[in-house]
Amino acid sequence: MELLLIWFTNYTIHCYFLCSTGLLIPFLWCYQCGECYNVLFLARVWFLNHTLASQLEVKVSEYIDNYQWNIPLHLQNSFPVIMQLTIQITIPKIQMEDSLNWKHTQNGLLSFKDAFLFKSSKGQKIQWAKTIWSPNIPPSKSILIWRILHNRMPTDENLITRGCQLASMCSICLKEHESTLHLFFLCPFARKIWVWLATILNTSLQFNSFEDIWKICNQHWSPQCQVVIKASFLNIFSSIWYTRNHARFQNKQLNWRSVINTIISNVTLSGNKTCKTSSSSMSEFMILKAFNIIIHPPKAPTIKEVLWQCNAHLFYFW
Repeated sequence: MELLLIWFTNYTIHCYFLCSTGLLIPFLWCYQCGECYNVLFLARVWFLNHTLASQLEVKVSEYIDNYQWNIPLHLQNSFPVIMQLTIQITIPKIQMEDSLNWKHTQNGLLSFKDAFLFKSSKGQKIQWAKTIWSPNIPPSKSILIWRILHNRMPTDENLITRGCQLASMCSICLKEHESTLHLFFLCPFARKIWVWLATILNTSLQFNSFEDIWKICNQHWSPQCQVVIKASFLNIFSSIWYTRNHARFQNKQLNWRSVINTIISNVTLSGNKTCKTSSSSMSEFMILKAFNIIIHPPKAPTIKEVLWQCNAHLFYFW
């Protein structure tokens, strides 16, 4: 590399490295300039003779005559690619102060946040992120679902995959190998809870993947009913995991009806805590009452006072 040039195409600043072979390599395309009369033609020169370097350290406006490019012949001979670049440039006729604008923002300003977002890698877009996290649901419930979705639960299946040698068996039904799918969906204990929830929602629950759960949560429910349904799903997973740990580490089996009562009490707290409103749907009314939720009716958009006067001539008395 012999030198670093700063040049403009469509008011965008470009930095170029010029190789010894005559190849001009672009280096930076970050900033925009509103007007280029006062910008230095060359920023820095390496390994060039002093005469040529002093001729290049001038402003762009010195190479513009009557709104046309007037580049000396010795520069054209030394840098033939410059003439090709100048043809693409429209010279502005209105003079204004130079400014550096960050082209990745609408206002052209560069803040620390913009720089961080530009350099940081984009996160994974997942549909269930906004579903499991809610200010009306305890974070402990949401973290448990997050671990399940990322396959980070210490079930026997995952422990064996990570190299642990153990005999796997579901601690609740004592019949099948313990896996995430069996524990939360296929175990007879879990099935009874899902059947109970399906009865409340008045629908059939058949889960082939976790995406089917989020589709139910994101249906056209009212805001309050949506919070209740999300809380019910999250508390079911949490209660099943609690029942599993209770059976494995304390050797005590919990009755599924008592677990359902615990789920109802937890969902009641979430449903009553929220400030979101419900709708006038009868199906949603049944769901909210099944969880002992205080219904928050929507506010009337407008309230009009109507005065009605009875016209005696319109009535017939027998």
